[in-house]
Amino acid sequence: MRAAAVVTVLLLFSVAQVASAQNNITTQQIGDFTYFGGSLNGEPVGGTAQRIGDMLYYNLTIGGRSVSFTKQVIGSQTYTHAQDGSTSTSQRVGGQTYTTTPGGITYTTQRIGNFIYTHGSNGCMSTTQIIGNQTYTSGNCPK
Repeated sequence: MRAAAVVTVLLLFSVAQVASAQNNITTQQIGDFTYFGGSLNGEPVGGTAQRIGDMLYYNLTIGGRSVSFTKQVIGSQTYTHAQDGSTSTSQRVGGQTYTTTPGGITYTTQRIGNFIYTHGSNGCMSTTQIIGNQTYTSGNCPK
């Protein structure tokens, strides 16, 4: 469940705009809820995600704007549907996850131990560290 939450954090921001700002996202998972805090593209982030079955429901605030979207996980595929109608798809293959966003950027994510490394086709890079039920993400990928 924790690995799914971490992947969720990494994929979560695929609906955000691309920017080169440094991102710092912290999550904490308690039961079926994940709590978010930190900054994305220089703006404060907060909110929750709730898992119900194979669905994840996100209700976030990014820079004072409300952002809601859903994710459905079916096997190795994840489908994200944003409130603006945009969608993204992720596919897990072996130890890597490939995500394509509406803007055509592809992100490759790989977990090594307690670290998750993300590289974007646009040149961005981010690192997530997992400590217990919390994650800490930094880097310049907008996800």
